[in-house]
Amino acid sequence: MPQTQSHSAVNKAMATITLISSWISYIFWAFLSVGIVLNLLYSTVGYLFAGWGSANAAFWGVFAFRNIRLLVHCIAFFCYRPAPEMLNPRYSAKDVTVVVPTITPHKMDFLETVTCICRNEPNTIIVVTVGQQNEMIGRQSLSLLMHKFPGINFSIMTAKEANKRAQIGVAARQITTPITFLVDASVFWGPSFLTSALAAFEDASVYLVGTNKRVRVSTWDSLENFLPWGFMFNFFGSTYLGRHNFEIRATNTIDGGLFAVSGRTMGIRTAFLKDPKILYGFENERVSSALGRFIPACNAPLLPDDDNYLTRQVINAGHKIKIQYTEDARVEIAPQFTYPRFLS
Repeated sequence: MPQTQSHSAVNKAMATITLISSWISYIFWAFLSVGIVLNLLYSTVGYLFAGWGSANAAFWGVFAFRNIRLLVHCIAFFCYRPAPEMLNPRYSAKDVTVVVPTITPHKMDFLETVTCICRNEPNTIIVVTVGQQNEMIGRQSLSLLMHKFPGINFSIMTAKEANKRAQIGVAARQITTPITFLVDASVFWGPSFLTSALAAFEDASVYLVGTNKRVRVSTWDSLENFLPWGFMFNFFGSTYLGRHNFEIRATNTIDGGLFAVSGRTMGIRTAFLKDPKILYGFENERVSSALGRFIPACNAPLLPDDDNYLTRQVINAGHKIKIQYTEDARVEIAPQFTYPRFLS
């Protein structure tokens, strides 16, 4: 017993030393980084707004700030490693519920999305639409898939309003599996998507998983994509998602964080999503509750950025986020970056 207690004391002491050393290292690099950035900004802003210093110093300040960041991200991007797939994984597709909020169950993109999900054979697929008519259309659209994939539990639900947060909230309360994937109705998975994406959840501290994304770029699907105007905006959207991929893979490698996990497809632990406090905030987040007392517009529900909210809550709770950037975990997104939609 005394020997066990001594080992426990040694382990606690080592853990404390490791924690202190990590904080010292973190503070050192933080101060060094802030010092470099402030020095660059000092010389650059001073030249631009106060007229002192030289144009060369201002230029090299901006140049260094931009390209040092790029270099660090490039190194981190190539140092990235995905979560490995286990021979005997803790989670399989039968531990997954997939939620698909939609207001267009009549479109071919929606049907293709659900078909791709079915090929991964999850436990449950919950489609949440708005209105009885859309619910009926959804049942008709999915009737063949229900017959073709009898091992999947299909559920079609309705929300009171066309609001992605409200639609996900309706589904969340019905989920019984440990893992949930939230998917937009214009996103297409490969047949091994869940196998690869679930590997990230083998780490018990990972609560949110993002994936690799790519836009389908085809000029033959529609005349709008073939014309230079339509092709240009779809190209802008494609490069935006390409930069998004680069950013989240690099920053997640550096310190485990990132600015947001895309809601086009994200995996999250169901217990966290169903937590009453998280779910209440998800459905009732306001622009500003404090300012809302004086400015009614600020008390309006914050409808977009559901993915930003979940990312923020996972980080605030101290849980890990993992980007599973593999070929199998890559999702394709239907061409949707058109004018004027892209500008909004």
